Amino acid sequence: MEDKQLRLLMIEDSADDAFLIIRALKKGGYHPVYERVETASDIEKALREKQWDIILCDYNLPELNAPTAIALFKQANIDIPLLVVTGAVGEETATECMRLGAKDYIMKTNLSRLCPAIARELEDAENREKQRKVEEQLQTREAQFESIVTTSQEWIWAIDIHGVHTFSNAAIEKILGYTAEEIVKLGAARDMVFEEDIPLLTGTLVQAIEQKKGWSNLVLRWKHRDGTLRYLESNAMPIFDHTGNVQGFHGSDRDITERKKTEEMLRESEANYRQLFENSPAGIYQINFKSGKFIKANDVFCEYAGCTQEEITSLSPFDILTEESQKLFLARLEKISQGLKVPEIVEFEILSKKGKRSIVQLNIKNIYDEAGRIIAADVVAHDITDRKKAEERVHQSEEKYRNILEHMQEAYYEVDLAGNLIFCNDPLCRITGCSKDELLGVNYRVFTETENSKKVFKLFNKVYRTGEPEDSFDWQVIRKDNTMKYVEASVSLMTDATGEKTGFRGLLRDITDRKLAEEKLQHTLDSLKKAVGTTIQVLVSVLETRDPYTAGHQTQVANLACLIATEMGLDQERIEGMRMAGVIHDIGKLGIPTEILAKPSKLTDIEFSLIKQHPQSGYEMLKYVESPWPLAQIVYQHHERMNGTGYPRNLKGDEILLEARIMAVADVVDAMASHRPYRASLGIEEALQEIEKNKGILYDETVVNACLKLFREKDYKLA
Repeated sequence: MEDKQLRLLMIEDSADDAFLIIRALKKGGYHPVYERVETASDIEKALREKQWDIILCDYNLPELNAPTAIALFKQANIDIPLLVVTGAVGEETATECMRLGAKDYIMKTNLSRLCPAIARELEDAENREKQRKVEEQLQTREAQFESIVTTSQEWIWAIDIHGVHTFSNAAIEKILGYTAEEIVKLGAARDMVFEEDIPLLTGTLVQAIEQKKGWSNLVLRWKHRDGTLRYLESNAMPIFDHTGNVQGFHGSDRDITERKKTEEMLRESEANYRQLFENSPAGIYQINFKSGKFIKANDVFCEYAGCTQEEITSLSPFDILTEESQKLFLARLEKISQGLKVPEIVEFEILSKKGKRSIVQLNIKNIYDEAGRIIAADVVAHDITDRKKAEERVHQSEEKYRNILEHMQEAYYEVDLAGNLIFCNDPLCRITGCSKDELLGVNYRVFTETENSKKVFKLFNKVYRTGEPEDSFDWQVIRKDNTMKYVEASVSLMTDATGEKTGFRGLLRDITDRKLAEEKLQHTLDSLKKAVGTTIQVLVSVLETRDPYTAGHQTQVANLACLIATEMGLDQERIEGMRMAGVIHDIGKLGIPTEILAKPSKLTDIEFSLIKQHPQSGYEMLKYVESPWPLAQIVYQHHERMNGTGYPRNLKGDEILLEARIMAVADVVDAMASHRPYRASLGIEEALQEIEKNKGILYDETVVNACLKLFREKDYKLA
């Protein structure tokens, strides 16, 4: 079974304990992706920058404890399970942590409880999230319903069996001029309905109660507050009590007063039909289905046909169609005779009596008799010859465009706004291992694992919001056979002619071979780091045996240098190089006699000149060691100074590696604050005054500021 990925934030000051915890998680079937933090600021930074599944917190750390950490999470209002994992403390302390919000308390001596506790809390967190979503959906639906009722332009109401209003929405004020409260107070609907329509209302209500059903499309005239009449079209459903009896009705009324006025206007406009018929820019005709002849046609259509209005009545559509369109026309008539439904909009090619060809689009409205048989049709005809020619040119252009896409090396895709594939070329089929039929209509998420899918969604969303294309991003594609392809992708927004956003398009380039080569290179780099670490450990062991003071000093300097580098914001890779260089920065002292290194009195000039050779000696020892970090140069330069007064090469300013500048400050602080064979410790304050006094002169100003912040603001202390 594949290990479950676990995003873990570990609040722990012991690297060894962290190692044991990670090992326990891996044994428990988890693949932890974790970050170890020790301070409140690091916790806040981790919470801002990443998402976490679980938090493991030691009880006591140098700068905070578990209750303080729990308070930080409460203040941030973050619902992430927190487990206290620590050494032996009292039961009261454990109970207090649980009371403050910790989900469990696990002893480091009993890590067998860790994985079951995490599994339980992850499941609880998932259930809480599901419950939260259900509650949000319920609230959304209730809000939607309330919004519909509140904002509806239709009158939504409820009445009892006597026709008395018990509820009304605000739309009634716009329709009849009364507020919702006034309608309820006025009572019975019959008091507001036009007198002549009261019997219809009463009869409908009685019938609905008897038959236990509602009504639909009931048109009544209602009296407006200003005395005018309004036509309302009503639809209702019964409200039943627990015994199944009707106790009232609820429904909605639509104001159709304007529609009624429109119907009247339509009746009046029938007189204008002839004028419209004759003056329309489109061809208009009527056809008799029984005889198959034209009944009449306007001048525009007669021009299409190449004849006069008198001549057209002796013709049928068949007489003016090309041979191909005659076949289509006969097939249409055959379907109609079989009772099959045919399209109302069709296209035919006309061959006029004068020999002119034109393509027309016909909008056909059939006229039926009482038996439902077609007896005639009103037809509007538009000459679309020019449009068809333009469409053919567009089609040819699209074919050329698609031909280019099919022969590209890169995969091309188009998706709608929901991410469903609407077009692709053959290279995309090769990448996914699917045919076009299998791809089209499928959402891109099908070919993407969950985390990568979220990343792709964010990029698409950014392009949608800004309109700016994303030229290059990595995308892991899951093929049909479940193998993985790495692709380099681009995406841009698609819009229609009006500027409306319609979807996304982009290119995919298969970079699987490149990715595999990069992974192989990374594996080689990791092996190299391990080998370098082993070599350095051997050197440190030799130095510890010969000069314990120097070995301890190197460890102190390495720790302080790494903290300074972290404070300056260096990446983890460079910080790891700092650590490696720090523990061997004085390795050149292996070539200096022990009597000089351990001399309890002041060194002579000759002895000090020998001491000053140790950076050069260390460089000579390390210069052929293969390493991803400039270890030899850091060791070589750690006694150089910003103004060029250092040794052995009198480098200055940016000629000195940043890592060496950091090492120089850490080296001076630890050397002055520590006991030496020839003098007692000068104290940390004097060491800090030294670097502060000479920042920008001997020491890098940025490095010094970071070091001072560690000691004076973050209370760092040398071990």
